[in-house]
Amino acid sequence: MNRPIIKLGTWDGKPIEWYVLKEENFGKLLFSRLALFSLNLGWNGTFGTWRDSSLRFYLNRGFYNKAFTENEKKIIINSFLKDPEGTKDNVFLLSYEEANTLMTQAERKCGNGTNCNGHSCSSNCYQYSGVHGTCVYLRTPHNTYSMQSIQPDGSIGYDNDWKSIRPAMWIREK
Repeated sequence: MNRPIIKLGTWDGKPIEWYVLKEENFGKLLFSRLALFSLNLGWNGTFGTWRDSSLRFYLNRGFYNKAFTENEKKIIINSFLKDPEGTKDNVFLLSYEEANTLMTQAERKCGNGTNCNGHSCSSNCYQYSGVHGTCVYLRTPHNTYSMQSIQPDGSIGYDNDWKSIRPAMWIREK
């Protein structure tokens, strides 16, 4: 991607780099340049919804609290997400619509180092504790048991297995 990059937060002892995908009067939509970890959605109750995934809760609690200082948290916007569930999150995954309209297929493409955060990669996959995420989760359901995801070639497909996680968030102008 040939986009502006903002450094905000740390993960695995390294600064997190974020692409600026969109700018509005109130702030900027950021998408992590690298996959930070690999995780399953882990639905809590209702299959196929972002609202009920344990990944959503992890991003907004564990990840948010570990990755950002109190001062950094002050510029992160608790954003209303335009999804059927209408969730409000500090950190989230991109929706199908956002990934499809704000990036080209080439920009979404996994691999070539864009989905690695200093860990060993194999077959364009992010590797964490021996588990590979072949692509990157989106928050939009495909059906009741799988979510949309960015495939290694940059196309958008679906899956319900372990995937690489590239968080997104809105921040206020400093």
